Amino acid sequence: MASLSGPRLKVARAHQHLKALEREIQSFAKSKPCNVVSEFDPKTGEKVWRVQGNPATPPVTLSPIIGDTLYNFRSAFDHLAWQLVDANGQTPTRFNAFPICDSPEDFKRNGRSKIKGMSREAKTAVKWYQPYYGRHSYRDSMLLWLEALCNTDKHRHFNLVAAATDGGIFNPGLPVIVGSSNPYSIYEGAVEEGTELARIPGEYVDVQFYPAIGIAFGQGGPAARESVRLILAGINAIVEFILNDFSRFFA
Repeated sequence: MASLSGPRLKVARAHQHLKALEREIQSFAKSKPCNVVSEFDPKTGEKVWRVQGNPATPPVTLSPIIGDTLYNFRSAFDHLAWQLVDANGQTPTRFNAFPICDSPEDFKRNGRSKIKGMSREAKTAVKWYQPYYGRHSYRDSMLLWLEALCNTDKHRHFNLVAAATDGGIFNPGLPVIVGSSNPYSIYEGAVEEGTELARIPGEYVDVQFYPAIGIAFGQGGPAARESVRLILAGINAIVEFILNDFSRFFA
């Protein structure tokens, strides 16, 4: 009987890889891969935190963990495609898959054959989520990154930059400003010597900033300088959302 059990098992496996990756990232962060210093901007009087010196390089062992995580997320979609054909009373084939296309031409060329055997309603639902429609910029970006990064992982290891920040915290906390532009800024993404991590008004002289150290994809790839942790969290959320939406075909 057709069901979402297979796709959800793939997502569960991806979650196991995410936990392993998080442990490795935390270990990397504890090694203090980059030195952060604070200073005052002489032009604005604001307090600024920057990276001082060249950050350390993350271990290459992180790359296959990232690849395995992405593979299972992508595989969950292809398992979904198989089940959608089965739910329609047809026999799935090795050509069935869940297309992720960035243009109408790409879908006509590569997508149509992959959804053969699905019900008309299921085909419409698959088409609805194609990034080339531009219906949801965040979701579209995550789907395209999933597709591109999986294709990259098939052929080579990810080129990881030295380090990244996934935001951070101020201590003590800063007041919430309502009705005006945010006077605080926190950087997210790849870091290098001189990268500005945070900036606050100079009046908060006693406030300290603690960056959340992570890793980022390197130059030359589809997600260059983007935070690995934040991208995988986004992909996870989108995969879960789409699987939940398609549950209506297995009632």
